[in-house]
Amino acid sequence: MKSHLVLLAIIILPCINLKGQTLIGTTQYETSLANRTQRKIIRDANDNVYVFASMTNSIWIGQSNYDWGWEEILIGNNPSAAIGHDNTMHLVFESTDDTSQIMYSLKPDTGVWSTPLALSTGGNINILPVADVDSASVVHVVWLEQDVYHDRINYIKIYPDSISQIQNLYSDNAVSDVSVATNLQYFDNTVYITYAVGEGIDKDVYFICSSDYGNTWQGFNYSGTLPCISIGLYPEPVNYEYSQPKLFFLDNEKNAVVKTYCDTFSTSSEYIEVDNYSDYIIEGQVTDIFIDNVIPPLGFGFIYLKDGYLIQGFTEGSYHFIMDTISDNPINPGIAYKQFCYNKIDYVWMEDNGTGYDIYYGNSDKIPTALPPEKTNNTEYLRAYPNPFSAQITFYLNRNWCDDEPDLSIYNIEGKKVALLKAEGTSNGFYTYKWNSNDIRGDTLPAGQYFVHVRTGNNKKISRMIILLK
Repeated sequence: MKSHLVLLAIIILPCINLKGQTLIGTTQYETSLANRTQRKIIRDANDNVYVFASMTNSIWIGQSNYDWGWEEILIGNNPSAAIGHDNTMHLVFESTDDTSQIMYSLKPDTGVWSTPLALSTGGNINILPVADVDSASVVHVVWLEQDVYHDRINYIKIYPDSISQIQNLYSDNAVSDVSVATNLQYFDNTVYITYAVGEGIDKDVYFICSSDYGNTWQGFNYSGTLPCISIGLYPEPVNYEYSQPKLFFLDNEKNAVVKTYCDTFSTSSEYIEVDNYSDYIIEGQVTDIFIDNVIPPLGFGFIYLKDGYLIQGFTEGSYHFIMDTISDNPINPGIAYKQFCYNKIDYVWMEDNGTGYDIYYGNSDKIPTALPPEKTNNTEYLRAYPNPFSAQITFYLNRNWCDDEPDLSIYNIEGKKVALLKAEGTSNGFYTYKWNSNDIRGDTLPAGQYFVHVRTGNNKKISRMIILLK
């Protein structure tokens, strides 16, 4: 079913840009973008952005490549989207009957939306589906099934030619905020699931994962709420720091906390906790948080709500940057957890306009243009000159900071290692390194941002820098 006529639903508007914000539509329904863990916005490999909204038992799609024209595509509620490496879009949503069922539809890159297929079974209420796609084009779907006694987390796999049996992963009272993630670079097919259990402030955040398509699950939990998960993993380099998912949640003091874990298991079948730091990215009175794709080994983007503001940030190691701030009491934000366009962040939100709700789209650079210098005894660990540069750049690494003579690794905006530098000598207490802007194969690299990492002392110390090739 397709329509371009809108009555008391989404009003088609010309795109209006205000301070980096784009007004892409207006709706009468506060819940059009509701449910924080459901993905309402995705970007494809052709840099087209899609926003999914629901109202009065219908699902609509807004498309940036059609000047944010909106189209009614399916009958249903509360959609959540995912996109595969072949640009196939996958949509899971609730049916419109009293005991809502979980439905699934897909759209190939140049095709149309398929006839919806029911994933759940009748009887109980099924709500809030989420989905993600792995490298084998298997769609992993998770949702809540509710009866008078329990909330159940159900999991199902949609293969290209078949559908698995429903697997019940957890059963308890007051389950919420279920989310799912697979590897965004389509490298391994481990599936990660997070959810919260409990009521009021007495909640626990759970993280479980499976590397064998759900045959076995392992995980852990923390006190907290509003979890979300992301992982990005390149096959090179594969090590503990760069092959870790990020678990983002609020602790009981409403601080936004990130936890980092590696993607392998110990012989005792317990999840290896590599970096169990409680890093308060945002301290106090945060009301919601959202994470987008991790760019290993660079960092990740996020948005959060606090004190009536929607704030976009970026974190890299111990550095946390505020990139944009939106006022006017935004509600129901969502972020694009995406595989493509690594250096941009895409997000949506709504604002009450007095007679309805405006839908806004935001897009900006994800990564800051510079990192503050790391220092010891008022001396920088790592220097670079000139920066920006056009042909050659020289790095100076403080010898007093190093336990050895470390290599310098250079990564592009996608997190791929493009160069590895050896020290060429010493000068005034610094190791010196020179780079001629060629990659490992000797090819000249394009202009843009690059990231320098140096590790020393058996990987216990890390220094980072952003450089700009003109």
